[in-house]
Amino acid sequence: ILGGFSPWSVFLPVGFWHLFKKVRSKESGVWSKNGYIFLLLWFFVIFGFFSISRTKLPTYTFPSFVSLAFIVAVLWDDFMKDDSDRFLIRGMKFSYGFFLAAVVLGVVGVSLFMHSRYESILRLASISGIFLVFGAAVSFAAFINRKNWAAFLFMIYSMVLFLYPFGRLVLPEIELYETSK
Repeated sequence: ILGGFSPWSVFLPVGFWHLFKKVRSKESGVWSKNGYIFLLLWFFVIFGFFSISRTKLPTYTFPSFVSLAFIVAVLWDDFMKDDSDRFLIRGMKFSYGFFLAAVVLGVVGVSLFMHSRYESILRLASISGIFLVFGAAVSFAAFINRKNWAAFLFMIYSMVLFLYPFGRLVLPEIELYETSK
């Protein structure tokens, strides 16, 4: 779930906390409490069922990604409003800091792995990694400067800039060394 829902998975702890808080509050927004409870049940029933079952293919949890997308969307929607509370702002700052650290450490770790195992592909993978780090840094800078829409869009932009060269350049080269199994 964390890898497949990346980069939005860094916002899930704050998103779950925020949704549980909305279920307990008396305010009503776009959704009712029943809508928030439905989102939580949607995720936890699918995740719980396939965590317990014997066959644990990762693709079985894909239907829960829609509920996670709604959870993160509710979080971002409430965060982009002017009246977001202090804890929500702190949680988003922590999530963004974790995102940037995970991107940098992930790119370094993958580069070291690629250097030891697929040295001929390292240059191609570095291009994707540079795009990802650059996009994440620009997104983080926009977030720090309270340009929330720009931060959101640059996060999408960084993933597109990462995935396109990775899928077009790196994965075909890795397929020469590894089987699809």
